[in-house]
Amino acid sequence: MGIGVIVHGYIECPGYALAVETRRVYRANRRVILGLPVSDPEWPFITRDMFSVLPLRPSWDRRIAQYENQVIHFAGDYKNMYALEADWIRKFEALLSRLCWYRAVVMLEFSALRYEWEVSFDHIGDRYRGNPPRPPTEWSFQCYRIERHPLRLGDAIDGSLASPHHVPKQGAV
Repeated sequence: MGIGVIVHGYIECPGYALAVETRRVYRANRRVILGLPVSDPEWPFITRDMFSVLPLRPSWDRRIAQYENQVIHFAGDYKNMYALEADWIRKFEALLSRLCWYRAVVMLEFSALRYEWEVSFDHIGDRYRGNPPRPPTEWSFQCYRIERHPLRLGDAIDGSLASPHHVPKQGAV
């Protein structure tokens, strides 16, 4: 018996699609994700199917959710992982060391933890503009507790929202 804990997040990468260098970064990052194993024999598992690489917008008239950053998002459901295990972090950082990125965020909703990796723009320099682009070799790492404070919907939603499917929770603000 155990409790399933959802681990999810995203990796933010250069994504200004009209730049030749960004298209190279996109292709290199996509190859890395596609190169992940379909099945991971060693716990904690990090596999290809956990990740999705959003398309890179090739022109301004393509209407997709990609403004100026490429987003690689991911999720998994782990048994009893109330905090990220050191082995999970080592595997994730091994993946980050092969990607060109600016920031990565991992969330554990169950325990209200947020983990953030950031690459200094000073460190990136020409690394991502090269052919081939070169991943970063250093970054910062921080962990945060997420405080859950209820908000009025009017304070948390831009615009009006009316739906017959929304039922207020007992004691909701």
